[in-house]
Amino acid sequence: MIRGAESKVIRGWAVLDLTVSTLFAVPSLAALLLDFLYSLNGRLGGVSVAPPFEPVHWLFVCLMGGLGVVWAVARLVDLETAVDVLGGKVEFESGEEGREREILDHLLRTATAETVRSRLRGIDFSLLVAAIEDGASVATGDQVTARDVLAGLPVLGESELYDEVCDRLGATNDGERAGAIELALEGLYLARKIDKDSAAGETVYG
Repeated sequence: MIRGAESKVIRGWAVLDLTVSTLFAVPSLAALLLDFLYSLNGRLGGVSVAPPFEPVHWLFVCLMGGLGVVWAVARLVDLETAVDVLGGKVEFESGEEGREREILDHLLRTATAETVRSRLRGIDFSLLVAAIEDGASVATGDQVTARDVLAGLPVLGESELYDEVCDRLGATNDGERAGAIELALEGLYLARKIDKDSAAGETVYG
């Protein structure tokens, strides 16, 4: 698993990508963003009005945003860092002062949940949820190596659940596999199927 300064750079760019991609992935927000970009382009001497968009055009705009969200979230192993990194880089509208973290938290949860639903749809997590309900837990965080995350996963008998999750997300090495499993765990938490505690740079799903 990538650590240190390199990890911060990767995740820093990933959360910026996540913000922009989320705007493109939501049709109503994509329209506002495109209007703004064309307006800015007009001030720079270019075309200031967007051409008429047919439904198929919006399909590809939102598809681009969805793929961007997937790629951005895949680079976020410790998802909680996204909010802190974005806090000083996103400009909020007047009247939203004091709610910045709340808004960023909501955007991150929404993007993560949508990614899990779209990429892991149809996978049966009941064995993993049952194991956690019986007392198992999974620890992740900056001080937990990918190998330790994978070694600490609950034993699910002959189930190929972990391999199925990793295959869906294209995860092959230890770092990618640990990130894929953590994304699935975060999705279960957001779906209120398991609990999560975070403190001192460590997150425990259980």
